[in-house]
Amino acid sequence: MVPRIVSRALRGTSGITSSREDGGASDCCGDSGSSGFAGSLRAGTGAGMWGWDLELDSLSVVTGAALPPFFKMLMPTQLSDTARAPRINSSAPLFKRRRAGAGSFESIFTRITSRRVDGGPDSGPAALAERADRSAAGSGIVGTFAWARQAKGVRLLQNRRRHLSSISAKRTNEVYQGSLYMRAFLLPFLALGVSMAACAAEAQSQSATITAAQKNFPELLELLRMPNVAAEAADMQRNAAFLAECFRKRGFDARLLDNAAHRPLVFATFAKQRADARTVLFYIHFDGQPVTPAEWAQHSPFEPVVKARDAGGKWTEVETARLTQQPFDPELRIFARSASDDKAPIMMLLTAMDLLKAQRRTPAINIKVLLDSEEEISSPSLAEVVTTNRRLFDADALVVLDGPEHASGRPTIVFGNRGIAQAVLTVFGPRAPLHSGHFGNYAPNPAMRLASLLASMKDDEGRVLVPGYYDGIHLTAADRDVLNATGDDEAAIRARIGIARAEAVGQSYQEALQYPSLNVRGMASAAVGSRVASIVPSDAVAELDMRTTPEADGRRLFELVKQHIQKQGYHLVDAPPTDDERARYDKLAMFKLGDVQAAERMPMDAPVGRWAYTALKSMHPAGAGTEPVRIRMMGGTVPTDVLVDALKLPFVLVPTVNGDNNQHARDENLRIGNFITGTDAILALMSTRYQP
Repeated sequence: MVPRIVSRALRGTSGITSSREDGGASDCCGDSGSSGFAGSLRAGTGAGMWGWDLELDSLSVVTGAALPPFFKMLMPTQLSDTARAPRINSSAPLFKRRRAGAGSFESIFTRITSRRVDGGPDSGPAALAERADRSAAGSGIVGTFAWARQAKGVRLLQNRRRHLSSISAKRTNEVYQGSLYMRAFLLPFLALGVSMAACAAEAQSQSATITAAQKNFPELLELLRMPNVAAEAADMQRNAAFLAECFRKRGFDARLLDNAAHRPLVFATFAKQRADARTVLFYIHFDGQPVTPAEWAQHSPFEPVVKARDAGGKWTEVETARLTQQPFDPELRIFARSASDDKAPIMMLLTAMDLLKAQRRTPAINIKVLLDSEEEISSPSLAEVVTTNRRLFDADALVVLDGPEHASGRPTIVFGNRGIAQAVLTVFGPRAPLHSGHFGNYAPNPAMRLASLLASMKDDEGRVLVPGYYDGIHLTAADRDVLNATGDDEAAIRARIGIARAEAVGQSYQEALQYPSLNVRGMASAAVGSRVASIVPSDAVAELDMRTTPEADGRRLFELVKQHIQKQGYHLVDAPPTDDERARYDKLAMFKLGDVQAAERMPMDAPVGRWAYTALKSMHPAGAGTEPVRIRMMGGTVPTDVLVDALKLPFVLVPTVNGDNNQHARDENLRIGNFITGTDAILALMSTRYQP
């Protein structure tokens, strides 16, 4: 009852090789010139039974991960210097199990082939033994099996051929029992080794990413030193020229697409196009929100600084050189405007391209990149630029690299984004500011009236009271299951943002994002601080934004709020009121609609989503609990409406930066560890074929 176990000789490989049915080998990617060993455990069976073909495949010495202790335990013979610290080729195929004529899938380090032996002249025990003899080249010992060193390395010796050749059809049941024994007792230990090897390979892959990232950090810092508020066209031109050159250095054909405001967009196409591959358009933006330098805990938002937490949890500035030192510290952060939103993803993509080049690999997709110069001001020229250059944007799918990843740190896929409608509400008081002593209790105060008007729009639980505001939003039980599956830690979210209780619009954070919001994003009336004066102001202004959903159009929401204002007794004017209007109406206000961007959402079973899920899941092939998080719709807004409407492309969003990055606010920052994982995520997308 001894399963036949044969070895495959140590061989030099070109990366990783996989067996073919004709006895040859097929190249499965990896750099040429790598060397290693492969041992094969084959448990033979009789006709009509299953056997396992276990191959410890090509532990290449080119990349640096040590052999897991489990496999050292199986090899008591001291390895040679060459083989003592075998390394795993992190670009190698992973874990294969195939049936003859069927497809295969991949995992790390070990290929396991399950093959049916179905009778015929090549299926009996004698024939199996003959194949074993040919494979093992005639070497063997009596008994079970042992490891020995041969001229070219480590080889698993077979049982004596005379013993194997004596196996007849009568012993089929014993061989079968031996096969079961091996499966029951050896495979669990082998699985443990596979898991350990997967961790080692993942760490090795991340090590390569760290090396590439550290090489590119100076380039990121140089980009962050360039002011990028869209209102300053000259600054945007400088950013665009710098980025175009960055892409050209990586083999892209890059050009500037100008607009009426002279804030050029950057368009880049990777020069090495594949005729058999689909094209994916990556969208990222390089403009940032306006800044108030005095609010930042550094000299300037455009002079990036590196900080680390001290023992008390306070962020303390450290030397920039810490970014490139060893050991690598993933908890360091770069503080600067657009460090996260959205210059970092640009450099992540470029770093992913550097890794592909270093590994001598070609992307599995054709890559196009659009860098927007006006995203933070609602991309007013994007539609015209796309329409004018329509042929450039031909693609099969769109990936938006923007937004924070899930708080768990797992790879994140988002299937939609809320839109936005912006508005300005002004409440008028006296014609000019008045002395608060002489006119207090007499002249109505517009700031108080504005506060009362805004308060009438929402209840104490945060729900909008404007009639019809939530019409059209119907979440099914299946929708709620999807929302709950994200696994958000609600208590942690509240603790991070510093609130005791969430508003009651939805039953959870994710559910709240499925409804349109009504937000006051800024208020002003007279002056505060050192400039404050004892007056009754002449007016009060509130800037509003309404985050929309596919079911709630922004213009319709604006009209609903407008009707609510009028029901509160206000007469709306289109300009500062005239003397006649002041004399006739007690309550005067102006309500103006600004930019509007529509919400977009893809079905969560769309092919583009399945492709992204497959790619991001490959980042952690053997890790439990590392499956990508799928989010139905994120709360932020990107111009997917323009791109989807103009190009008719399926899309997903792949956020990469830390959730506590302070985007749009003071002290915006990037966690350095997210630069590494973000680069790996983009690399995984580039390395996975898109087949809708």
